[in-house]
Amino acid sequence: ANFNLYALASFLIELSPAGVMVPTYQLQTVQMDLYYNLQGHYLVAFVFEGIFFLRLGYSWFNEFFEVYAQYQANGTVLGYFQDAWNVMDWSMIILSFVSL
Repeated sequence: ANFNLYALASFLIELSPAGVMVPTYQLQTVQMDLYYNLQGHYLVAFVFEGIFFLRLGYSWFNEFFEVYAQYQANGTVLGYFQDAWNVMDWSMIILSFVSL
């Protein structure tokens, strides 16, 4: 049956300085639905998720227009992507889209 639960299993074998292997394990259940069982707080979660979407859209448009301005000025975007902060901005945007 589908109960919106998933199992998370972690197994670890530690090697002590004396050469003894010590196995440990950890089992957890994880809920995957973000809005399941929030007891009325789903509106707050929805508002914060909306703010995240708006901020992500603003960042995407801002960086897109910076790339476009660089292309208009120099005919290439290579100079734009040579700046590490611009690469970090695009990495943040891409990872944020992937996390959705």
